[in-house]
Amino acid sequence: MTELIRQSAIFRLLYCLWLKIKTAAAGSVTGGLLGKIMDFFGRLSDNSGTKQMFTSSCATDRKWRESLSFRVVDCVVNFVPWLLRKVYEKGERVFSGSFIVSLLARLSGFAPYMLSLSLLIMLSVHHKAWNNMYSLALAFASLLLLWLGSLRSREGGRIDVGSIGFWPIVFAAISIASAFWAQDLDDSFRFIFFFVTCMIFVAVCVSSINSERQLAVLMLSCAAGLIICSAYGFYQRFVLGIPASSSFTDLALNADMPGRVYSFFDNPNTFANVLVFFAPLMLTLTIYAPKGWMKAVFAFAFVLSVAALMMTYSRGAWLAFAASVAIIVLLLKPRLIPFFIILALLLLPFLPKNIINRVVTIFVGGDSSINSRAYIYTAMYELIKDHPLSGVGLGATAVKAVADYGGYYQAHFPFIHAHSIYMEIWAESGIIAIGSFLLTIFFALKKGVTTIRRSAGRPMLRGVAAGCVGGIAGAMIFGITDYAWYYPRVMVFFWLLVAMVYTAARLCDRTGKPDKIA
Repeated sequence: MTELIRQSAIFRLLYCLWLKIKTAAAGSVTGGLLGKIMDFFGRLSDNSGTKQMFTSSCATDRKWRESLSFRVVDCVVNFVPWLLRKVYEKGERVFSGSFIVSLLARLSGFAPYMLSLSLLIMLSVHHKAWNNMYSLALAFASLLLLWLGSLRSREGGRIDVGSIGFWPIVFAAISIASAFWAQDLDDSFRFIFFFVTCMIFVAVCVSSINSERQLAVLMLSCAAGLIICSAYGFYQRFVLGIPASSSFTDLALNADMPGRVYSFFDNPNTFANVLVFFAPLMLTLTIYAPKGWMKAVFAFAFVLSVAALMMTYSRGAWLAFAASVAIIVLLLKPRLIPFFIILALLLLPFLPKNIINRVVTIFVGGDSSINSRAYIYTAMYELIKDHPLSGVGLGATAVKAVADYGGYYQAHFPFIHAHSIYMEIWAESGIIAIGSFLLTIFFALKKGVTTIRRSAGRPMLRGVAAGCVGGIAGAMIFGITDYAWYYPRVMVFFWLLVAMVYTAARLCDRTGKPDKIA
């Protein structure tokens, strides 16, 4: 595919034009000035304190792995594979010749592919046909396949607790514990299943993917899922037709705006979150995928995702995506930051009028969506101030009940959730939860940046790490004004994105030649 592109007349024309511009710029005053600006941004990036903070060594996880608490957690989490191995060793004479046991042991190698299939399914099923228990079932199926690895070897089937790290485990433990002090225990316990689903997927992703080839399969599954849900967004927009809804848009300020696309996810902001998570990953893999046909798949997924993102008309998502791309450029090619800024400014006049109007409504005031958030944030501030340590209990329903009946929320708009991932986590589970969550994200980004720097000669890992850093950063920016986890499937996507960073870092830590990807 790459060779065909290079041989095309269009490519040769563009390449010739680029060489002429480059040659002309090299000897011009403008070219010299631009080169100095690019060099400045390159030096600024290399010497910045922020970069040093994200690339300096950290002993937190290493010290934890040497502690008693790590050994306790490791024993508890890996009790099942340990038990399976003990049973197998006790009856090894009988089991060694068993066809069924041999088959089960072989099935353990399919855990990464079950994970990839699960991601594809979760991205491709309409919300009307979806039940959140499906995610839990897919997670357990992946986990069971991983555990079967204990039938192969003593260390097989184990969850790599060390690669997951300390702070995600603290966050998960505190969040689950907070369900026990909610006013409505039954509803909060329902949210425990969502957290358990995410925990299992993270564990399977980090522990079962042992090669760049398996990681590539997961990335291709992600691309396929994005293509399907984005294509359905086009089908919604241009075939089915979506009427503009006052539930999602202030029609008084956006009279010329069409209906907002939501694909399989019931809400345009929810769909936009999915695209913000994974579109940056498709961009970096378009650059770093080791095979031409892979680059073509990822490029198609990226273009389709960005087009679908525009049709969601989610202003926060647009800003978050632009920021994620800027962060990727800063990490990979800091000298190109001036070009990125100039390109963004040049593209503004070519945007459709309804998109420009949608952006302008952020600043002109009077938008009902923005105004309603003022009431929500005020209520959340007061609620958190009264329950700073423990929160009010796990789940958006627990927060809604306290906000409504506790007199914190005074607006006529219905209260759904905090419209901020940071406020929601703090309101649900308290200060330790929000602190451990922020540290989890910080160290995930740190792992990603470190992997980018250490992955020379391993383009697949570099692409995954850079894309995940961009996606997580975009999610955190979007999370300032939106709460993506209200839709549990999207919560799974978020934690899978974090798990992909851990997986790339784990594979990068291994010595030896890069895996051959067919």
